[in-house]
Amino acid sequence: MLDPTHLKGVIPPIATPLTAEEKVDEQGMRRLVSHLLTGGVHGIFAAGTTGEFALLRDEERRRAVEIVIAAVAGKVPVFVGVGDSSTARAVLRAEEAKTLGADALVAILPYYQPTPTPDEMVTHFEAVVKATDLPLMPYNIPQRVKNVIHLDAVARLIEHDRVVGIKDSSEDPYYFHRLTLMESASFRVFQGGEALAAGSLLMGCHGIVPGIGNLVPRLCVRLYEAAQASDLEAVRTLHHDLMEINRIWWLDGTSGIGALKWALHLAEICQPHVARPQAEPSTSARARIEGEVKKIRNYL
Repeated sequence: MLDPTHLKGVIPPIATPLTAEEKVDEQGMRRLVSHLLTGGVHGIFAAGTTGEFALLRDEERRRAVEIVIAAVAGKVPVFVGVGDSSTARAVLRAEEAKTLGADALVAILPYYQPTPTPDEMVTHFEAVVKATDLPLMPYNIPQRVKNVIHLDAVARLIEHDRVVGIKDSSEDPYYFHRLTLMESASFRVFQGGEALAAGSLLMGCHGIVPGIGNLVPRLCVRLYEAAQASDLEAVRTLHHDLMEINRIWWLDGTSGIGALKWALHLAEICQPHVARPQAEPSTSARARIEGEVKKIRNYL
């Protein structure tokens, strides 16, 4: 069982390398796991937004999680996303994740059908956490699910001994600040937005979940360590570098996932393909991405 008092650090939401047929690029996935572990990450989050979970066929989503868990081989905790369009479907995902060997679950609010009230939110997350004996981290990403996890709902969920933390990707500094006031030895708050990573760590949050960490895990770990050491000069330098690298998300003019995967392809980690309807970067965008990757070779 994951000990929440040890829950901290850099936990990248791993991308799902794909073939042109939208099957898992299995060798690429194993190389990506190795790249993250070599970079010193403290955990890996599979089947998250960066992992394109909502776009994959069920069998490919399952296979991606299987490979991650096998490749990690217990070296760090594996968090598995169980997000889906309803509570019932999220419960099935949770049960599957338990069977596959997940160390913890990460759950969003259901997408498509809004879940606007705190009571509905608590009912949803309680059903997911009760489906298995695994710890759960709710995941706040209102850009995708139409609702912010209400702070009152968070306060009620903390009372459950297996709700061990929360990942916030809202990029709302005030909301995040309120979450940090709820932190305890058994409830840890993680920042999902790269732009707020340095400030959040200096505020005392326990870790970050950076999508760009797929490409530069070592940089993200160094930022975390500098913040833990209160080395403000190093934090400023590393945050600047992280923001420069984070520009890759916007260089393809499409979803951002295509740009990240093209960068990973240039780094010889995996194939560059994305799940449809996302598009791969244009020829001109690929050239821009290549230019950025050349600048960060020292972090790869």
